[in-house]
Amino acid sequence: EKFMKNMKLGAIETHVADARTCCLHPASATHRQMNDEELAAAGVPAKIINGRTMVPMRNIFEYFNAEVAWDGDTKTILAKSGEDIITMQVGQSFFFLNDEKIDLDSPSVIINDRTLVPVRAISEALKREVGYNENTRTVIIH
Repeated sequence: EKFMKNMKLGAIETHVADARTCCLHPASATHRQMNDEELAAAGVPAKIINGRTMVPMRNIFEYFNAEVAWDGDTKTILAKSGEDIITMQVGQSFFFLNDEKIDLDSPSVIINDRTLVPVRAISEALKREVGYNENTRTVIIH
């Protein structure tokens, strides 16, 4: 988390071809790959689950300056970004963006005490553009 918070990036790239590769792409610098220490600081690596790229929710929300809260009793994620509020309960096939219910084709899951969320749905809810490079199996978030 500390690593992600201190970076000032124009985009984040996550390779999903394997569980050990995560790359960051600063807007004003060349492509660089995170080392093992940086990967550990960033949390659980991205995973493909049910054909969808899942990323640690806290890292993605905080990277885009959203405030994050977790209710362990109900397994509910709350995130605030500007005036928008995202509410997501682990295992549900939907989340709420303010009062709008948004369906998910892959629900959030908990792996190794980290909650992973579908990167495209969450990034788009945070008003970010999402791309995918099929050749490198890389998700790119701007």
